[in-house]
Amino acid sequence: MNVRIDEDGVRFRIVPADLSLLLGGSELKQRVSIGAQSFEYRILPAASAREMALAMTGNGFTLSVPHAALEQLGGLGRSKNGVSVKSGDVEISLQVDLKAYKAA
Repeated sequence: MNVRIDEDGVRFRIVPADLSLLLGGSELKQRVSIGAQSFEYRILPAASAREMALAMTGNGFTLSVPHAALEQLGGLGRSKNGVSVKSGDVEISLQVDLKAYKAA
């Protein structure tokens, strides 16, 4: 999983195996340590949510994704687009890494 942040949005990119884990109800979590500090980003499947939502915590980001959006993402197959939602002026997106499909 990787995260790209710029002035227009936040993009979470996962591999197909990560999508399978999310569809199964598991969360994804990654931590980056810089010296004594750490930054964490997570993706949580959210069965009751209507749309993706990004929350900032004290030490990182948490992206909650409805199961319907995960199924939609899985149905896209080899698509560059992924699923996204606008939050104010920022676009939040979740994509499956196309390069990972080539390796599989």
